[in-house]
Amino acid sequence: MNRIEGKPRYALVALTALAATAMACADAPGALGLAPTASADARAGDAPAYEVTSLGTLGGSFSIAFGINDAGEVAGGANDAGEMERSFLWRNGTMTNAGSLGGNGNSGLNARGELAGFSETTDLDPDGEDVCGLGTHRVCLPTLWRNGTMRALPTFGGVNGVAVSINDRGQAVGVAETTVRDASCAAGTPFQAFRYQAAVWEPSGEIRALAPLAGDEVSLALWSNSRDQVVGASGSCARSAVSGLLGAPHAVLWDRGVAIPLDPPGSDYVISTGASINDAGTVVGGTRSDVLHSFMWTRAMGKRDLGTVEQDLGSFATGINAKGQVVGASCVNDATCNITNPELQSRAYLWQNGVMRDLNSLVAGNTSLYLIIAQAINDRGQIVGLAFDGETGQPTAFLATPVRTGGGVQATRSLVRPSALPASARAQIRWGAAAPSR
Repeated sequence: MNRIEGKPRYALVALTALAATAMACADAPGALGLAPTASADARAGDAPAYEVTSLGTLGGSFSIAFGINDAGEVAGGANDAGEMERSFLWRNGTMTNAGSLGGNGNSGLNARGELAGFSETTDLDPDGEDVCGLGTHRVCLPTLWRNGTMRALPTFGGVNGVAVSINDRGQAVGVAETTVRDASCAAGTPFQAFRYQAAVWEPSGEIRALAPLAGDEVSLALWSNSRDQVVGASGSCARSAVSGLLGAPHAVLWDRGVAIPLDPPGSDYVISTGASINDAGTVVGGTRSDVLHSFMWTRAMGKRDLGTVEQDLGSFATGINAKGQVVGASCVNDATCNITNPELQSRAYLWQNGVMRDLNSLVAGNTSLYLIIAQAINDRGQIVGLAFDGETGQPTAFLATPVRTGGGVQATRSLVRPSALPASARAQIRWGAAAPSR
């Protein structure tokens, strides 16, 4: 059926689909070929404490949050009573169903409460593609939700596309198919038949392309700031992924449309993808050769490795705010955060002032939520993502709000880390994934 399985199946799976091979500790240099940042026990007293809330669902058994604005409004995807995933807008404790184009979908948002994301339609893809990555092989379209109405955004002549985020100017970014058929694309993403390009959708709905780096064939965009800067990745179609999970070998910053490589000259990573950028132009994302690690890039310092939480083996960054706080997920027992690993474990993290910490260790008060992945952080320091509810046994969107800063956290709970991410959450990780064979 055209739906996401709502009841979690603990087949013990998680995170970004990258083949697991090597192992590396947080303080071991070489994950990106760069020096790691400060050790995790430095400056231990400067971290905030957080109050955590489950955002609930639309009547089903699953939800995940992808974006939060400075007003504390949250967007993502949540299952309804029929276990169909719909885009939602959460505001002041109430979750509103933003609908879909007939199938499953989800969204991020901006300061104006506009949502950009993707939705399946009810039509089967004519070439059997599965760009939404949900296993239904239905047409997948980029969407914009504004003033209570959802509509499809255009592509570059192809059938499918995905919007990933939308900035405060109303510009959405993502990826859209072209009409260039390329059999090699299926090596990077199963069922992919056409090349694609990073897309910017203007507030009017007009689409423009962001070209890949010289020598590459395809590109994809994940985030934009308010200064006409966009981050993502590019590569060959055979070594890039677009079906639900987004990643390619060469991290890119498009500055007013000009593609700038973020990797050191001569780099040849399995995957290197810019996931988020703030208005200061600081980029975060994930890079992997044998090990997947979070990175930060600035014009002044170039690219540096953010490491992992404690002795975890891998990590990836998903968001950064104006203060330079970074969030993401740290992979406990898999150096490549392999989503097909049936025993992989992950935990949400907060990185600030050179230190990466388990976000769960900063939660004040009692809660049944274990924070698995942090997806976004606003300028107030509020964090959203995916948690596991130990009481209900279900994955749920969470909101973590700072309640004080400094002085550490007095732990008042004892949570057991889930053995792995629920199977119902596998298709919801939207970037840094499915690295193809080299």
